[in-house]
Amino acid sequence: MIELTQKSIQHWLPLREPDAHKGDFGRLLMIAGSRGMMGACVLACRAAFRSGAGLVAACCSPSLFSDVHAGVPEATCVSREDFDPGRYDAVAIGPGLIIVSLRQKKEDQPPASLGLPYFREER
Repeated sequence: MIELTQKSIQHWLPLREPDAHKGDFGRLLMIAGSRGMMGACVLACRAAFRSGAGLVAACCSPSLFSDVHAGVPEATCVSREDFDPGRYDAVAIGPGLIIVSLRQKKEDQPPASLGLPYFREER
């Protein structure tokens, strides 16, 4: 077993420059959450920030934006009908999703066809 200490992982966590901008550290689109399941979206967004993402956008129904902002005020929100995958470096799909309702032209495309790295939660 390897013991993880601050010293042993310090090389994986470089210091950020004082004049760095949050956009310098990656933009993540989190397609997550649904009515009654927004806790999963909030926790996933928090985890993304804690793991180093600079900008995190929660992609969910506009009626649920206030849930995201209450739990993760630093996250932005975008509706599933209005997001532009070209604005993001990566996509995470699945935490708390019941039904994904993307625009028809994007619904038929698997995430890989959007040209972004992605992680999909599987059960």
